Amino acid sequence: MNEAERAATPELVRALGAWDGALITVGGVVGTGIFLTTADMARALPHAGLILAAWALGGVLTLAGALTYGELGALFPRTGGQYHYLRAAFGPFWGFLFGWASLLVIMTGGIATLAVGFGEYLGFFVPFFSTGHVVVAAALGPWHWNVSGGQVAAALAIAFLTAVNVLGLREGTVLQNVVTVAKMGALLALGVLGLLAPRPPAAAVAAAPALPPGLLAAFGVAMISVLWSFDGWYGVSYMAGEMKRPQRDLPRALVAGTAAVTALYFLANLVYLRALPMDALAASGRVAESAAMAL
Repeated sequence: MNEAERAATPELVRALGAWDGALITVGGVVGTGIFLTTADMARALPHAGLILAAWALGGVLTLAGALTYGELGALFPRTGGQYHYLRAAFGPFWGFLFGWASLLVIMTGGIATLAVGFGEYLGFFVPFFSTGHVVVAAALGPWHWNVSGGQVAAALAIAFLTAVNVLGLREGTVLQNVVTVAKMGALLALGVLGLLAPRPPAAAVAAAPALPPGLLAAFGVAMISVLWSFDGWYGVSYMAGEMKRPQRDLPRALVAGTAAVTALYFLANLVYLRALPMDALAASGRVAESAAMAL
């Protein structure tokens, strides 16, 4: 491509800095996972020290991935992230498959899961959006189809965020930054206040945990929840073509964002384990809410 063709080719607006990238990383990771998944971990791995070890290991693995993607993003500072990495390493066919898998399974499935988790929590404050509230019900022979308030909330959340991002890069970035700072503030407040509050008597007198049988398998099951909660850390790599200085700012954003998430996740789990005995933790559908109520 000569200079004239390059000048005539439309490009994305390069307006994101390292701070924006770090907040995108945090915002892309911190979703409903940290508020829900520790209960699944407690059922598989009912040991406080091992649960914290699993979260710490998840943070280390994620940071290793962030360092790797930081290098790759500096080599391929274009919008598309993993598509470009796979295409360069293994050929265009694998990049093509990954792109379609992201559209049909990976990204859409992850967005749907996070949106449903959002609806689950919103229903606690607004009963109309509760997953137990059936908004529409239909039957066709042996098949029954229900739409719950939680599903409506999930669909509205996806539609709203899509509309904001369609408006433009700056509008999407501003909303992302505001919401991410709010999420970080909420988790930090939960951690600080949770550690300062008196420990609930039920948690203080809980029996010492025993190591579960099949320890390695149980730890592996717990790591599924951990790695799912960390998923999304690579999201900013898709936006390298919208960063002002991707070779410098993309690695910084990835490392700073994943380090912040690891610290917040570890702090939140310290509070969960301090507030709830293991059996109550394992039985909770909304861990953060249960811990806050106990405190």
